[in-house]
Amino acid sequence: MSGTRSGLGRVHPLHAFAFELSKVWEEAPAPYERLADRLEIPQQRVEDFFDGSATPSPVELALLLYALHPYVTIPEIAAWQTCLKFAQALATATRYDGDPIKEFLQILRPLEEEDARKRPPVLSGFTRLPHEWSGLPTHALLSRFLSTVFTEEWRRAPWMRAHSFARELQAADAREREVDDPGNTARSWATELGSFQPGMRAAQSEIAYSDEAMKQQQAAQQLPPSTTPLTIFISDERKHATVESAVSEWLDVQGREIAYEGTPILGSWWKTLLTRLKKEAEDHLDDGISLTGRVAGLYGLDTRQAEVNQKEAEAFAKVMEALADVDSAIIHHGTLLVVKHAGTVVRRELSQLEVEALRRNPILTTRPDIILTELQRHTQELATTDEARALPSQHNVG
Repeated sequence: MSGTRSGLGRVHPLHAFAFELSKVWEEAPAPYERLADRLEIPQQRVEDFFDGSATPSPVELALLLYALHPYVTIPEIAAWQTCLKFAQALATATRYDGDPIKEFLQILRPLEEEDARKRPPVLSGFTRLPHEWSGLPTHALLSRFLSTVFTEEWRRAPWMRAHSFARELQAADAREREVDDPGNTARSWATELGSFQPGMRAAQSEIAYSDEAMKQQQAAQQLPPSTTPLTIFISDERKHATVESAVSEWLDVQGREIAYEGTPILGSWWKTLLTRLKKEAEDHLDDGISLTGRVAGLYGLDTRQAEVNQKEAEAFAKVMEALADVDSAIIHHGTLLVVKHAGTVVRRELSQLEVEALRRNPILTTRPDIILTELQRHTQELATTDEARALPSQHNVG
């Protein structure tokens, strides 16, 4: 493979890497000062590793992982180091002279071999995961396989992220070869490239989705705990204005407003937002706490609440009307999940485990066809791990 140039300045792959690394720290939050002592580097540099301001060297990365989780394995460290290498290649204009597909398969092979050793004798023997056009396993197949190896999501993260990076490096190489090859060679390559385009777009979209989800979560950290994530997906981007208008009216009736608005990803249409209570709604709630007991009987509080509920129902009905001409859609707001697919609309109130599973797997909100089954699987996996402790409590608005 010839060298590749970065085509991902808008995606910030090093920030995406730092985001994954920060989830390792969240699993066992150690004082930065202690980590700095273990690595023999300034404390500020350690902090910068977790927000993308600085990038660890391969040695620093290995020592950091050992300091956070002493039981981390050699294959895991190799996966993290490869993921970092790919991110650095995508984030800079320097050429990447390696073969990202081969390198990814090298970090995957120890897990495949270990999986083969665990099988019953009748099923023994090493076999690789099936590969798609790119030479890599599909995203879905890789995710299912890693789930059988590691119960904790953060331990699967370096392979999943490296998989996305490897596909983007391959796509960048294809673009470079198309530009560099003149005459018939270029036309021949363009023909070959045509069969690769769906996979390239999938790789680029997957990273873009993850990047937007990361920005949403970072914005949430800077806002009050009452802030609630909102994600909208529709299969036809031409209908987004109508849907956004209906959702905005629905939020207004609830006394909420947009606090953060991400950049929509087109093709279909997917957008992340954050909502919060309007100031006057917060003041009303504060007053209500102290006056409820005195005024409920005098002013017909139950009647007024029924009127509010009726207005919310009518506003939500308009959201459903806006989705009538859309083949597939997802709206996720706090504990509310609405999925439309194949003519069927499902509305569900999510548990805190399900909300957390969606937070950790935001790309599911782009897949109306599989979100309900995959959410169930991810939630079951989360429930069996220590990660189910101390889940966020701010996602309580629907």
